[in-house]
Amino acid sequence: MWSAEFRAFAATCALGLALGCGEANEADPANAEVVLAPDGWTYDESVGPWSRLETEEDCSEQGFGPESAYFEVETDRCPWGSWAQELDAELRAGDVIEFDFHHLDLRAPVPATAVVELGVGEQVLWTLRRDIPSPAAFEQVEIEIDRAFEGGLAWFHVHNHGDNSYRLGTVRLTPR
Repeated sequence: MWSAEFRAFAATCALGLALGCGEANEADPANAEVVLAPDGWTYDESVGPWSRLETEEDCSEQGFGPESAYFEVETDRCPWGSWAQELDAELRAGDVIEFDFHHLDLRAPVPATAVVELGVGEQVLWTLRRDIPSPAAFEQVEIEIDRAFEGGLAWFHVHNHGDNSYRLGTVRLTPR
């Protein structure tokens, strides 16, 4: 029997897929190239702007990793962390990166805010802030790159409160 949380999440995902992601993408999706894969992320607290924060939280390797077509962070085992992956592609101004992102119901003992980010070098490309508690959510993210990157170290960061689950899909590049 499926839990109420799973049924709500499945309904949210189905609605997100049915509605699409707003305006039509002018780029040809057939030209999309995988630039960050779910199985390419490695734990690395030294990357991105969050590297300057000190924490007493410990991130167990059992709390993150590839799960189907996603990179998953389970915060009961990894409450706070950053992961890195070499970006082996050139991003030009005007290019578009796309990915799916979702989380289950967000819960914590006291109200808080979750912060999830994706970036390259010191540049934040995408930020998601969610109040905790919040219901499950699914997003199809499309970001137009505003400046060039010739490769570099990409990073994904989760700053969480409570026992929650976050999933980042394959990041694809569509040149414009």
